[in-house]
Amino acid sequence: MGKFVFKFDKIYKVKVILEKKIQKEIAELDLMIVSLEEKISSLREARKSLAFFDGQFTISAGYAQYKTRQEEILDNEIDTVLLEKRKVLERKEKKILELQEKAKERKIFEKLEEQYKSNFEYEQLMVEQKLIDETATAKFIRGNV
Repeated sequence: MGKFVFKFDKIYKVKVILEKKIQKEIAELDLMIVSLEEKISSLREARKSLAFFDGQFTISAGYAQYKTRQEEILDNEIDTVLLEKRKVLERKEKKILELQEKAKERKIFEKLEEQYKSNFEYEQLMVEQKLIDETATAKFIRGNV
């Protein structure tokens, strides 16, 4: 009996490699999201600590302006990081859709391989059956002569 060789095996392997690559990219994007969330929380903590009253009853106008400017800077940084996080989330959604497409393609190739394999096994069975029939016919003819 011959060995089954899937003729689209190389294409299938490429599809699997591409799927794994996309999974890796999604994992990297998840790590970026986590780091951005940590950065956002640290900026918010810095903003909160800046907003607390220092216990001074009187503060100079320069110090008040300094605190206000620092708060604005932190707010702008938070907005920038939130925008970056939103972009990363959008990229992640695109990659997820791409991963779903690659998974569909891989499943199609798996089904195709199953069909080719069942056809191959059927053909091999027919070849074996023919060989058995020929052997039985030859024995029968030799036995009657």
